[in-house]
Amino acid sequence: MARKAGSFLDATETSRDDQGKTNPGGKPAVGMTQDTFTIEGNVAVIRWPAALSPEQYQDLQDWIKVALRRTAREAGVKPS
Repeated sequence: MARKAGSFLDATETSRDDQGKTNPGGKPAVGMTQDTFTIEGNVAVIRWPAALSPEQYQDLQDWIKVALRRTAREAGVKPS
């Protein structure tokens, strides 16, 4: 399934590498970095390219802010 840039993965979807192959175990593809955070039995995951230019970093930072605002709305809280 193709995704538009900045869209959220459903928890049931499988991650894929840059050639579209499934990424077993949910591990990041080569050249990607991943961090996870456990929240009461659930897991939040963020992946990003290991090498980013300053402009790409700024774009990622801006997108994360948007994702947090969307998450706040879904959780019924006021974004900080």
